[in-house]
Amino acid sequence: MCRIVVYNGFNIMQSLELHPVKLSILTSLRHAQQARYSELLRPQRMESDTFKFHVRKLVKSGLVEKSENGNYQLTAAGKEFANSLSEDTRTFRKQPKLSVLLVVKDLGSNQYLFQQRLRQPHWGYWGFISGPQAWGEAAELSASKELLKQTGLSARFGSACFVRQFDKDPLSGAVIEDKLFQVMVTEVPAGTQMAKYEHGKSQWMSVTELEQQDNYFEPTARIIQMVEEKANFVALEVTRRLSDF
Repeated sequence: MCRIVVYNGFNIMQSLELHPVKLSILTSLRHAQQARYSELLRPQRMESDTFKFHVRKLVKSGLVEKSENGNYQLTAAGKEFANSLSEDTRTFRKQPKLSVLLVVKDLGSNQYLFQQRLRQPHWGYWGFISGPQAWGEAAELSASKELLKQTGLSARFGSACFVRQFDKDPLSGAVIEDKLFQVMVTEVPAGTQMAKYEHGKSQWMSVTELEQQDNYFEPTARIIQMVEEKANFVALEVTRRLSDF
């Protein structure tokens, strides 16, 4: 049993207790347009009153609804949510985090706009500015918003490539973070005054200067190479100490 937040494009946000019975109901309804109450109850081998409690919870959460003919079916939000469940484990399937990565180059030199993170995880690390890819929003717009918010600079971005990055614990080999970056590129004058940002410190540097910092994200040079070579996609594996997260 686990507690998660249900959120999707239908603006439903509920705290839902994912009891195995609820998971079973959602999985069953995912493979049927509708189902009778008795059809959902039969595999559970439990008292009807107890089962009815779980059905009511799913209806209240907005994931399941009762149709006009008295059968049960997934709502639009329920279909999206059930699609995120693992068929094998019947648990919520973790998926890569989607972000925009901003490659901002100076118009007149080989300097890039890098940022030192002043927030967790990776406190103190230098690398490209990044931010979440907003739901239903074009990556170009998300990139422009993040640059303005984090530096005060305005620019129009173009999409360059995608980077899938796996951060692994060097001892156990376990994946700690799984991220998919849409790399966005632009050029702006380095002399433009940047605004203060409480969660990061931005500075113009060459790649050589970046690699002289105590802590920096190792894939940075590889990503620049991808942009220059107009590559489409790369998967990178990075080993990182758990204490860095």
